[in-house]
Amino acid sequence: MLQRAVAAAVARGVLGPSTEHLLISLGEHELPARILAELGVTSAQALVDARYPAAGPPVDHAIIERRAAQLAAIGSTAPSPGPIPPIFERFTAQARAAINAGIEYARTVDDPYVEPAHLLFGVLTAKAGVAAAVRTRYGWHIPAGQFAQQRYREATGINRPDPGHENVYIYAQPPSSRATGIFSSDTRRIVAEDVLIIAERLGHRPLSTGHILLAILERAGKHTSAIISSLPGTREITAAVIDALPGEEDT
Repeated sequence: MLQRAVAAAVARGVLGPSTEHLLISLGEHELPARILAELGVTSAQALVDARYPAAGPPVDHAIIERRAAQLAAIGSTAPSPGPIPPIFERFTAQARAAINAGIEYARTVDDPYVEPAHLLFGVLTAKAGVAAAVRTRYGWHIPAGQFAQQRYREATGINRPDPGHENVYIYAQPPSSRATGIFSSDTRRIVAEDVLIIAERLGHRPLSTGHILLAILERAGKHTSAIISSLPGTREITAAVIDALPGEEDT
């Protein structure tokens, strides 16, 4: 199946196969083809070609052999943790925005990985959604600079307040950034597993900023605990968020 996926990609001018090429390969097997047919897909290849037309002429076979030899010599493995967070269609627009804000904040403070504290920043500074509504209702105050790692504050200092966001400060970008945007194992677990477990426990289908906040509270680490300690007690926060759920957030 994997060999066929490579061939499907090569035929479309792509050296590195992706998920659409795997779909073509799967569609050539009896059971997957039957499942696709039940979903209304009579031809996986036609579906892919309609959405992803050929990028160019077929890749020369000699290039493929050289590339395979290079990869075999390198012996590279998939990154661990993976390069991107698992994003599901069940996350609301506000939840996705909060996750993206956490990723951007990790880049801003030049942290190599996206940690739960960065995710917490995205949730607690969200302008809309369940977490924002609860924060406003209870008047939670986020101390200025609370999220910045100590080593980064000492290295660059806080430049100035961001006029567009209360209690959010702008930091100088270092000359050579170490940020990768890769999620740490704890952050991936929060987004990929813990949020889903909490939603199932509460009987909710959409995954909102409130569910993310609850997941972070349940898996509080050293840095997130320090931030959370500046807010009301964990039990009080948890009760307030659960009371506000499922909440009105755009899907």
